[in-house]
Parts: sequence; C-alpha cells; structure tokens
Amino acid sequence: NVGGRFANMLKYAGFDGIVLEGAAEKPTWINIVEGDVELKDATNLWGLDTYETQRVIFKEVMGSRGFGDWVSTKGGRRTTQRPAVLAIGPAGENRSRIAAIITDAGNAFGQGGFGGIWGAKKLKAISVLGTGSVEVADPRGLMEARLWSEKNYGPDFDNPRVHAWQEFITSHFGGHPNRGWTPFDKQRRPQGCYGCHLNCKPRTSTGLGNEAICVDALFYQNWDMAKHGKTTEISGKAMDLAQKLGINMFELHVELGYLNALYEKGVLGPGKSI
Repeated sequence: NVGGRFANMLKYAGFDGIVLEGAAEKPTWINIVEGDVELKDATNLWGLDTYETQRVIFKEVMGSRGFGDWVSTKGGRRTTQRPAVLAIGPAGENRSRIAAIITDAGNAFGQGGFGGIWGAKKLKAISVLGTGSVEVADPRGLMEARLWSEKNYGPDFDNPRVHAWQEFITSHFGGHPNRGWTPFDKQRRPQGCYGCHLNCKPRTSTGLGNEAICVDALFYQNWDMAKHGKTTEISGKAMDLAQKLGINMFELHVELGYLNALYEKGVLGPGKSI
C-alpha cells in the first residue's frame, strides 16, 4: 500500500490498474484525465527530482490554476483536486536497485526497486485526474466497518495531538514497533491518506518531512542525535532529500554505516571520487 491519493484517483478516472509493457524510446510520462490516456514527452522532466516533477506536471495539467481552484476536465466535469502523480527521481533514472516511486510529498513504492524499472522503461511519471465515483456494494456494511475502525483505532478528538510513536501506522495494531522516533518539530498536526480515519502522519510547521515521517524518520535520526544530542531539523531535511531523489529508506538505512566509513576514509565527499 503506497498510501496517498493515487489509487483513489485512478479509480475515479475509470481504471482499476495499469499494465506497462516494453520501454519507451525517449523519456515519457503518462497523462490520464477522465479515462483519456496520453503519452507525453518527458525530456524536460528527466533529471528533475520527484517534487519538481510533480510541480511541473501540476502546471501542465491545471494551467495557471492553483490548489483549491476549479479545474475543468471534460463533459462539463470540474474538480478542485490536483492530479495524483507517481514519479521517479534521479535514483530511478539511473536504474538504482534501491530506487523508489514517489507520490505527493512522501508516499512511496519503496521495496523491490520499482523506481529503477521505471528508469529502464524511460517512464518518468504517471499523472491521473478523475471525477468519477465508486459504487459501494454494501453501504451499511461499509459504514459499520468504518465506525468500528474509528472507534477502536481512530484519533482521540478530545485530545487531538500527534504522539511521538503515532507516525508508525502499525503501532495501532499488534506487533507494533517500539517508540523509536523523537520529533524535531513540536508544532505539528495530524495528517492522513485519502479517506483514512487514522491520520498517522504529521504535518510540521517548517514543512520538513511532511507525509514522510514514518520509517523515513528513523533512517537518519541516530546519526543526527549522535552529533547534536537531539533530533534536529537536519533529520527532516534528510527525509525530504531522500524523497526527492527517490530512494528507498529501508535500504538506505542499513547502508549509512558503510557510507560513513567511506567518508571517514576520504573516498566519499565533495571533491572525492564518490
């Protein structure tokens, strides 16, 4: 589950899934609007990070309209939603084994190196915008399940705050990890994926690490604390950098010790061979 908005938007555009066969001759991105599919030149996007890529595509699809403005699609349909975009960064373009596919600020297809597969296909991004709906087979059953989930696992509206451990989605279920993350920004508010009752991720006042504070919060925190004695905004900057480059945090987390050793030996760093 990548989280975010993409799966919902794809369904609203009239599709259950996408199958990609073969590879493009040049960098390409796919634009889907209300069931219409178009292959577009992504030469101008190649080399951009995942955040820049999404911003360019937002402007391409929405024109000068910004967040919250009405956008006309087709058949008189309109929406205030931005397109949901899956994108790869430089890691995917270079076919890295640990490359991820990113959507929005920090939702990722991390495991498996799918970003590198997209890079091999020269696929930079998929954008989708739809205004359809989903027919519910059992509305009563869905509502009962929703209310049960909110009652048993939902937020406490009488005390609405983001706990230090709440960024882990699994911490609300069995086998959850220990409290291992200390927030670097005390001014936060809950934020959740599309339609989720849990709101397990925070938005910070600085904007650093937004939507990414989950596993990503851990991969650099120990190094940050070792140097500064506490978690600082450097952890947030490290999260955002990894998201922009499109790197899988599960993989990078275990490689930092090796990278640090290369730095200490003078192999890695500014002006060095790596």
